[in-house]
Amino acid sequence: MIPSKITVQHVLAAIKELDKVGVPSGRESTRYHLLYEGKRYPPKYVVSLAGRYAIGRELLPNEFNGGHETNTFLQRLRFQIERSGALLRRRNTRDRMPREKSNLAHNERCKECKAAVLALLRKLYGTVEVDKRFDVGTSPEALTGSTYAFHLRNVHVALQKARGFSDFVRSANLPPCDYFVPNPGFILEFDESQHFTPLRALALSQYPPSLPLGFDHDRWVDLCCRIKARDNDPPYRDEQRAWYETIRDFLPTAVGLQPTVRVYAREYPWCELNPSTPRDVELFRQILSERTQFWTITVGPAQNPRFARLVMDGAWAGDLNAARRLLGDVASAWPQEHRVACLCTCGAFLGFTWPEELPYKGNLNPDSRELQILIVAAEKTVRSVLTRELAEQLRARCDYITLGVDTKKDKVSTTYNVIDQPHAELVCLVDLQKDTIHWTGKFYPTSRQEETILRYPDLQTHFVRLDCGLVMILGCHDLSAYSPRGQATARGWRKQVGAQFRSLAKQAKPVAVLHHPHTTVKGGTWRQQWRRLTHELPSVRGYLGTGAYSYRDDGWEGRDDLPYVLSTTQRGDTLNIVVRVGVAPKQLG
Repeated sequence: MIPSKITVQHVLAAIKELDKVGVPSGRESTRYHLLYEGKRYPPKYVVSLAGRYAIGRELLPNEFNGGHETNTFLQRLRFQIERSGALLRRRNTRDRMPREKSNLAHNERCKECKAAVLALLRKLYGTVEVDKRFDVGTSPEALTGSTYAFHLRNVHVALQKARGFSDFVRSANLPPCDYFVPNPGFILEFDESQHFTPLRALALSQYPPSLPLGFDHDRWVDLCCRIKARDNDPPYRDEQRAWYETIRDFLPTAVGLQPTVRVYAREYPWCELNPSTPRDVELFRQILSERTQFWTITVGPAQNPRFARLVMDGAWAGDLNAARRLLGDVASAWPQEHRVACLCTCGAFLGFTWPEELPYKGNLNPDSRELQILIVAAEKTVRSVLTRELAEQLRARCDYITLGVDTKKDKVSTTYNVIDQPHAELVCLVDLQKDTIHWTGKFYPTSRQEETILRYPDLQTHFVRLDCGLVMILGCHDLSAYSPRGQATARGWRKQVGAQFRSLAKQAKPVAVLHHPHTTVKGGTWRQQWRRLTHELPSVRGYLGTGAYSYRDDGWEGRDDLPYVLSTTQRGDTLNIVVRVGVAPKQLG
């Protein structure tokens, strides 16, 4: 939601700043432009910058929507918005879902949005049932077959106590669900603002952490706290709605479905996605991929690979239950003829909550006690995923596995994302034979996160000796210590640490480098860094980079073809295990 404090003066200040410094890569606009004095500016980024002048900080991309919300806000301030030529051509050729009334203002009640979501689901998954009814009751004992039946009763009790309405269940059977996809079997709920109430937040707060969900639990709680919708007709309507939504979330655990997926009506202009356009269908799949917990695994050809990497084709939320299942599926799909030294995952493959006992003070150089608190919490997370059975499965395929382990945050770490909450980004190397864990973490944060990250101070931890030789392990942005442009402009601690690490690497003479970015969508992102690294370190015979190949807020057009991205982020024979998230095996053909 865009803060109402932003005025014309704040927008003009943002425009003036862009005239001086330009628009950073990744924040350009591809659909709309703000026109001012003959120049074009990206509307969403202008509003983000205007927040700095209005409320003291730049707005994050996930705090408000581009497109309709941003354009309407700017138009109310009397700024002119222009559609891009490409979008005009699309709309002039009817390359979108048709509106019932061309003059109908767009809002979250847009019938066209719901029609687009239905058509996109059918394009991806085939049969989709609308207003699907399940033979399920609405009492606290309705889901006795679920292992979470006890927690369901706790939600009911909490809702009864909240305002004293104990008799809010008035329907014997669960009201229909918005959409049901029989294959692979999941419910999708299209949540409008009236669903985000304080009572819904209360219900969500009672969910057990292990309950599989097809949406970001913390984000839904946050939306409830910010929107604070209320419906007092009848007086107990909010309790009733929160309870029925809870049953829909718990239902899959009782009847063997995939977790219930939820989308927020205002998180994207769904009606602008055309089910007849392959790119839009793929974009919809990418948006859903972070919430779904089903996938298709394909293993690329390799002759004699030393390393393997998980390539996440789709967004990845770091959910522990999903990660545990995925690693088990990877072990099952692993070709028997190949055994490697190490399997690598992307940055933030696992997520955990910032430890409550760890005070945050914006320190780039934590002391040993602070670091130990963080490592204990992170290691507990890793142990909960790598069960004894799973470790045994993986041990038959590789000697080690690297895991990107981040504290949870609202935005994925990219060069241009401002991370304004305390966080840490770690990487661990698990010795599957000895059952030991070696920890390291990001030492070279982006300039937009350096005020809030707990940086890993020990540079020596990035070098580990395996049976195949000494290996260098890098966090997401750490490879930028080898950026020619970055090092030419580096100042202060950044220049000092970069030079110190490169000197240490020259002395260590690693034979391989394992890089763990969060996302990798372009072949040229790391090209110059790899080129300089291999020039400075002739001992390096092979390298690889991971990263989710996913849609990002900076636009769809910025992605290169996945095979090209893979070819530019590896040297040497690598076993590429591609996980296409949000696509079930039976859908391929």
